[in-house]
Amino acid sequence: MTLPALHASWLSSVLDSLPGPEPRSGCGACPMVGAPSEDTVFAFPADARCCTTIPAIPNVLVGAALRDPAGPAVESLRARISDPRACTPLGVEPPPGLPAAFRDPLTGYARARAPRCPHQQADLTCGIHDTRPAACATWFCRPADGLGGHRFWRAAFAFLHLLEETAARTVALRLLDPAAAEALFPVPGVRPAERPDVWGRWADDKEGYFRACADEADRLGPAALLAAAGPLGAHRAVQLRAAAASRGVSLPARITTGDVRRRSFGPSDVVFGYSPHDGLELPGPLVDAISTVCDGRPTADARAALALAGHAVDDGLLLALIERGVLVEAPAR
Repeated sequence: MTLPALHASWLSSVLDSLPGPEPRSGCGACPMVGAPSEDTVFAFPADARCCTTIPAIPNVLVGAALRDPAGPAVESLRARISDPRACTPLGVEPPPGLPAAFRDPLTGYARARAPRCPHQQADLTCGIHDTRPAACATWFCRPADGLGGHRFWRAAFAFLHLLEETAARTVALRLLDPAAAEALFPVPGVRPAERPDVWGRWADDKEGYFRACADEADRLGPAALLAAAGPLGAHRAVQLRAAAASRGVSLPARITTGDVRRRSFGPSDVVFGYSPHDGLELPGPLVDAISTVCDGRPTADARAALALAGHAVDDGLLLALIERGVLVEAPAR
């Protein structure tokens, strides 16, 4: 897992170290392809995997992708840039007719065989992998430490997405002439005298504009960009640092059930908490016992009660359940 260079620089400005690899979410051997069974509640389509959303890409990343004229996604980006319904100086957007469920950067992944991301290559690799937007760069079906990783990457998305939007507006205002800037950011409620031209001097060189956006973002730097994001940017940075510090799994003193969901496969159940993509196959009677016994009592007492009911539960299984959010720390009584 390699973060886009721009995202890596932004994260490095607020974190002590960049996040490590996510081996459980490898695209080379997608763990979600196949028939729904065992620890997979539903499968991803084998010919699309999770790339069934069409992501919005901010101008700074569009330009970064276009720097290499022979890059694998240049032609697909050019097709999106040529569509006036889905391209503005702020970047490229999903097609207007795309259902809302597929436009959502948090839930639009792996919902169906179509739509399919136009930047996915014939070998199922990502043509914009090195310049993909935050919605893609922070999405993992199975983070390394489960719920903790999920919370971290959601915080990373909130931080990076805010900086993407801030960077897109900032560089657009630096590069557009005043009339085009006014057309792109009009005074609300004021109807223009004529059809606005949001491109101005860049109307015949949109690719050049986007490359200039990438150059401006490099010159801007993380510190200036975070300052431009204002109090919300500072707040997102605090949330991100807190999420990074809380990663990891350990046995709590007391334990209770989290947001538990289950799906039956014959004598076994798949239980999952934070995500249907990251379940755990267990015997149905054990799932029933866990739901009854893990009620906020001390963890040692819960384990003893499960043993009396005929279910030997070791630390490894408890940690796996905690990792998936099936079991969570209970407050002291």
